[in-house]
Amino acid sequence: EANRLISEFFMTSLLEMGILHADPNPGNYAFRINDKGEVNLIVYDFGASYRMSVDEQLGFGLLLKMLKKERGDALAVLCNMGFKKENLLSIQEKILPLLAITFEPLLLAARYPLDKWKRSERVKGLLGAKRWEFMVAAPPACMPFIRGLRGLYYYCGHLGGDMFVSPQVNLYLEEHKDALAQFEQSLPEVYSDDIYGRLEVKVMDGGMEKVNITFASRVVENVEELMDDKTLERLEENGIDLEAIKKRARENAYRPMPLLEWEEGEKKVFVAIV
Repeated sequence: EANRLISEFFMTSLLEMGILHADPNPGNYAFRINDKGEVNLIVYDFGASYRMSVDEQLGFGLLLKMLKKERGDALAVLCNMGFKKENLLSIQEKILPLLAITFEPLLLAARYPLDKWKRSERVKGLLGAKRWEFMVAAPPACMPFIRGLRGLYYYCGHLGGDMFVSPQVNLYLEEHKDALAQFEQSLPEVYSDDIYGRLEVKVMDGGMEKVNITFASRVVENVEELMDDKTLERLEENGIDLEAIKKRARENAYRPMPLLEWEEGEKKVFVAIV
């Protein structure tokens, strides 16, 4: 219940009010049980609050919309929000995948297990030595948002270990779809890109296709969960390193590439981003 209350507080403040509480230390949150036996969240010290401009609020909403569509000119949105274009140009083809990793817990249509996120490892694999370019490019006004978002992830991680806010995100996107569309059209195009491709898993047996299923490309980060224990054991015996496969996918910004081809007897397994 504490997890849900903090999540709702953050998302309501951000999406509906455009106000961020930017000092999410433990002393600023408390819980109490009221006379009806309900749990209430108490938030203290709004001295570090930040009121977002209309462009900042619409910009964040538009980024979420682009991530759900897996396509859009995220660079144009960020530049409009005050990010330094000269710093972002060197990573422009990786900005959308970077944002997809950063906001992944907000978009999953189910409870997101934060212990399986591996955000730092994935961002480092995606950007390598250029991973600081994004932070250097960020305007000072972005810092309260970053602090607030980190606070949300921290508390949800310690209060249940997961989070589920996609219904609030979807409701916001639906209620503001016209405003977001107009805002998107008003932005000059800088670099339009997409999160290329889909993760495809194909299994052939005896020359016949037994499985052919696709997922969002980021599912490669949990590809082992798509395989049974026996298959994982055989892959390990054959020296196939799934972590190395994930690393290659990150370095390639999740663009189309073969990831795994394994054959045993009449059974063949193919995994690729297509």
